[in-house]
Amino acid sequence: MAYHELFKCMGDSQKLRILNLLVEGPLCVCHIHELLEESQPKVSRHLIAMKDAGWLVSSRRLNWFIYSIADESNPLIQKLIPLIKELREQDPVYKIDLGRREVILAQTASDKKECPLTPTGKIREENTIRV
Repeated sequence: MAYHELFKCMGDSQKLRILNLLVEGPLCVCHIHELLEESQPKVSRHLIAMKDAGWLVSSRRLNWFIYSIADESNPLIQKLIPLIKELREQDPVYKIDLGRREVILAQTASDKKECPLTPTGKIREENTIRV
């Protein structure tokens, strides 16, 4: 993992919003796309760039791609996560995103969609493939 690639993600506001959301637990691409109010292809490009940089890992369950923070035991990631959380105090959009995250996960569960995430953001493990 090249540190300069990790830091590139820190310079983009949409990628910071994604990190803020994923610090709280994994999310499907469709949830991130809805939360950011961005097109799915644009969100996917951000996620792929962040995965390539070493920030994220992904798994697949049927047609669903789920992203989460990469190895949290990485010393650099351990140091940067508190800074990401600190953004919540600096800019209200990060707090708003977290509130919307909870609502969207709860709605997904109540709609009985086949989403592989529980309302608490945990991944249902059946049919999950690491990619």
